[in-house]
Amino acid sequence: PRLAIRIVLSTRPPALRRNWLRILRVMPEPTAKRHGTEPDAVAPDAGMPDLGTPDLAAALAGTRFGPVEWHAEIDSTNRVLLDAARAGCAAGRVVVADAQTAGRGRLDRTWTAPPGGSLLVSVLLRPSIPREHWHLLTTTAGLAAAEAVDRATRGAVRPRLKWPNDLVLPAGKLAGLLAETTGDALVLGMGLNVDWPAVPDELVGIATAISLAGAPVEPLARAAIPTRHGLLVAWLRRWHGWLEIVAAPGGIERVRAAAERASATLGAEVRVELAAETFTGRAIAITAAGHLAVETASGVREVAAGDVVHVRGAIGAERG
Repeated sequence: PRLAIRIVLSTRPPALRRNWLRILRVMPEPTAKRHGTEPDAVAPDAGMPDLGTPDLAAALAGTRFGPVEWHAEIDSTNRVLLDAARAGCAAGRVVVADAQTAGRGRLDRTWTAPPGGSLLVSVLLRPSIPREHWHLLTTTAGLAAAEAVDRATRGAVRPRLKWPNDLVLPAGKLAGLLAETTGDALVLGMGLNVDWPAVPDELVGIATAISLAGAPVEPLARAAIPTRHGLLVAWLRRWHGWLEIVAAPGGIERVRAAAERASATLGAEVRVELAAETFTGRAIAITAAGHLAVETASGVREVAAGDVVHVRGAIGAERG
C-alpha cells in the first residue's frame, strides 16, 4: 500500500513561545478484517511494536482505524471530527491531543487534564448497525478501554464501568466517554487519565489516574505506567474486536452481558438525577436496550439517560 506523510502543526499559548511540529506516518484507511468472534483475536499482546515510539499505522494494521493525527494542542478532538464528518470524511479517522482548550464531557461539562497527562482522543465512525443500537458503540468503547488498561498494566489496574459512560477505580473517575452524532456519523471521544503527578485539590475524590492507582499505600511503579501511545493502540485494537462482535448475530446480547460483568454500578445504591426528578434505589441490571434497571420502593424503573450517583456499594475495582 502507498505510504503518506501527514504533518500537523499546533501552536501553544504565546506565553510558552514554542511551536510544536509532529510528523506521523499514516496509511490509507485499512479495510476491516474479520478475526473471529472475540476481541482477543484482533488484539494479541505478542508482536506489539515498541510502545514508546510506535509506528501507529503498522500497529493498527488490520483494524478499521486510521489515519491518526496527533496534535500538541487543540480546542476539542470531538469538534475536529464532527466538522470532518460533515465534510464527508471517511470513517476510521483518529484525532489525539496532548492538551485541549475546550474539552467537554456529558451535559457540556468541562473536561480538565494536565497537558500530556491523559489520552485525549476521538474517533469517527459511520456505523452500519441500526441507529437504535448506536449507544452500544459507547459501551463497546468502554469495555475496550477497561481491557486495554488491564492488559497494559499487566493486571495491576483494573477499571470498571460506571453506567452510562465512565471508567472508575475506587479512588475516582479514570476516564469519560462522550458520543456525538451528525448525519450518519458518530464521533466517540475519550479522556483517559494516564500519568498525573497528583490529583488537583478540586478533583480529590472525584478523579484519578493510572499512575496514582494504589497510592499512597501501594503506588504503581513508574515502569508499570503505560504510555499514551501504547494505550491508544491497545484500546483501538480491542475496540475493533468489540465492534465486530456487536455487528454479528447475537452480538448485542454478548455486549450487554459483558457490560454487566464489568459494571461498577450493579448492586450499588444509586441516586438517579433526571431533568424533572430525582429518585434512589438499587441498580440491578442492564437491559437489552442498554438501560439501567433500578429497583425502587415503588417498583423497578428503567433509566435510558441521566446522571447516576453511587450512594454506596459497588465500584470496587481491583488491583491485582
